[in-house]
Amino acid sequence: MNKSSIVVLLLGLVFSGSAFSLSLGDNADLLVFGDISLGEQFGDRPDDDDGEGETPVVIHDGFGVNSLDMVLSYDISDRITFQAEAQLEVEGVSEVELDLERLLLDFQVSNLYNFQVGGFFTPIGYFNRALYSRSWLMYGIQRPELFEEELGGFVPTHTVGAQVYGNLPWGLQDGVNYAFSVGNGGGPDPLTRIYKQDEDDNVQLTWLFELPLRAEGIGAREFRLGLSGWTDHVKSLLLDEGDVGELDDDAEERFTIREHGFNPYLTLYRKHFNLLLEYVHIHHIDRSGNLGGEGDLDLTGYGAELSLNMMEGKMHPYVRYDKVEMPEEEGGPYFSLRGVEGSDDELTRVELADIERIMVGVAYDINFNLRVKAEYAHNNDGVRASDQFVVQMAFGF
Repeated sequence: MNKSSIVVLLLGLVFSGSAFSLSLGDNADLLVFGDISLGEQFGDRPDDDDGEGETPVVIHDGFGVNSLDMVLSYDISDRITFQAEAQLEVEGVSEVELDLERLLLDFQVSNLYNFQVGGFFTPIGYFNRALYSRSWLMYGIQRPELFEEELGGFVPTHTVGAQVYGNLPWGLQDGVNYAFSVGNGGGPDPLTRIYKQDEDDNVQLTWLFELPLRAEGIGAREFRLGLSGWTDHVKSLLLDEGDVGELDDDAEERFTIREHGFNPYLTLYRKHFNLLLEYVHIHHIDRSGNLGGEGDLDLTGYGAELSLNMMEGKMHPYVRYDKVEMPEEEGGPYFSLRGVEGSDDELTRVELADIERIMVGVAYDINFNLRVKAEYAHNNDGVRASDQFVVQMAFGF
């Protein structure tokens, strides 16, 4: 089984409850991912204007143990599967944070429709559902900024709620995959994940349609063309840059926005090369009437990766391009909000910078369980060092 097959298996896990390769018994299976890196940053930051941007978890100077991701699946019955995924990720220099990525019950009814309830990856895009933080499955080292929940929180990668999914046999060879979900909306700042409903009672709706074309006529091992998106209703606190405010029932400067997101994508895995393309457009509409010129704003992001398959599929040179264009006013009234460390109800507003990065590298599969990578990245825009070089060992079993 090659890496693309594992990607298909994980997509099946998201949309079905497939079994894993490491068995814990007749009904339980486990999959584990992890990565270790050694990096160096150098050069001045390309954007001399004021702005903030945290360094991605896998990009830092010196050695680093980055994350450990564990996925558990248990078949309660022939049609009901319990799934749980937890990730231990290093924050900063010495802190380890536990993230609950998934915790759900999956009810497999038929090929046409099935259900999930609990916490799950939103049915948005391809990277979010298939790769996310599992470095062993990716050729590149740096994760796309659009889907890095701890850095920007631009795309809602997780939700707690209910989902219906299946395949519509619309006269095509592989039909059309679809998914709809309803869940908890965004938190008071874009980095806060809502595990249980809060007093704002926000609701998020997501949708996805995907053509999983694996026709031999196009010579592809996998070809997916998808359209996905979401709508959300978010309430938070209106702040000027550098201010600190407290979320309470009597706050006068509260605002409400309607968020609409659109995410088309394309993936193509062929014998000699692979292509991944994603586009994200997010539009905010002022519903409270007190945002002034910061009311209706747009964020746009792009991601593209071209890789080659050499040495019988063991070596993968690649080039990748990522870009995020922030809304005006350095991130707008919502994306620029951050929770104050040590406080549960205080927010501050920072200034965000645009991101533009090109990466070249190579990934080599030592064996089925171990992938070694080397990557050079140049930042054309943003507030990080202009150049970065990282080597990584990523494993999965």
